[in-house]
Amino acid sequence: ERYLGTERVALTQCQFLDSAPGAVAQSWHRDNARPGLTFVLPLERVDVAMGPTELLPTSHARGSPAAATRLLRAPLGLDDVLCFDARLLHRGGANASATRRRVLILRFDDPETPPPGVG
Repeated sequence: ERYLGTERVALTQCQFLDSAPGAVAQSWHRDNARPGLTFVLPLERVDVAMGPTELLPTSHARGSPAAATRLLRAPLGLDDVLCFDARLLHRGGANASATRRRVLILRFDDPETPPPGVG
């Protein structure tokens, strides 16, 4: 609540993502133009070959260059959770492994500023 600046916080998205072997990387995108939180919960171990979530740190900050120069990959163990600002540029990486990458995505936003396609 403190992060979003409101006590009104709602679960705005619950998505099962299944990336098949050979899947290409997603396009870079933001989940919302307003503050919100995105959580990625792995349903199995996600290593680098499986195309973990890729992030461009600080790309959500005002005055930050549109294309950050540092790429961060987030492999995850079963007991890990990835949480990031909904405005951060990110994408699911290409799955170069022989294994499916399955994760659960949860999004939390102020109900007054839901992400596109919600509400």
